[in-house]
Amino acid sequence: MLSRFVRTISVFVIALLVLAAAPALAQENRHTIRINAGYFVPTDDIDIRDTEPGDDEPDPEVSQNNEFRNTYGAKLAYEFRFAERIGAEIGAGYFRPKIRAPFFGYEDRIRVIPIHAALLFHLGLSDRFDFYFGPQAVYMSYGEINVRPADDTQVWELENEFTWGGKVGIDIPFGETFTLNIAAEYIAADAKLDSPVTDYEIRPRPLVVSAGASFRF
Repeated sequence: MLSRFVRTISVFVIALLVLAAAPALAQENRHTIRINAGYFVPTDDIDIRDTEPGDDEPDPEVSQNNEFRNTYGAKLAYEFRFAERIGAEIGAGYFRPKIRAPFFGYEDRIRVIPIHAALLFHLGLSDRFDFYFGPQAVYMSYGEINVRPADDTQVWELENEFTWGGKVGIDIPFGETFTLNIAAEYIAADAKLDSPVTDYEIRPRPLVVSAGASFRF
């Protein structure tokens, strides 16, 4: 996990070195606030395996894939344009997807808060729209899971993590200040369960599609 985060930060450092050579942006419209409704789509199944620490061979009879459902949520982000076609964005989202694992006796919603810092490159193809893309470093914050094996409710936690991702988006202007924003991002999240009885990753690896309003000033 640490090496992955170091690689992500390295990409940001290299990209920031380009800023000195990039053309300057006029003082107006250097700031953008994006307020979006989002749709959280996990792209991988939960991988649950009956293993003990140090046990490399899970029991196939109790190993199973479990459902991690799509859900709606919200996203808020702020971008500062350092140069005409380069900006830095910070933001966060809030989602509560439902997860279901019959073997462990739970079907519950879990809080997922992705917090990101992205370096965005704007192509400047047209005055009618602003297409952008870029890498992002992401901190994933997770809530708790209520597990009910044999009518004995337990609370399990997921380990928060640093990871990487990427995003693309488009701003369609309606006047000088207001724009319609449509975006999609992928987050390589491998949420690990902190449990005394099993060892597995949820691996949501979500695709988050969002749409909403942007305000430039």
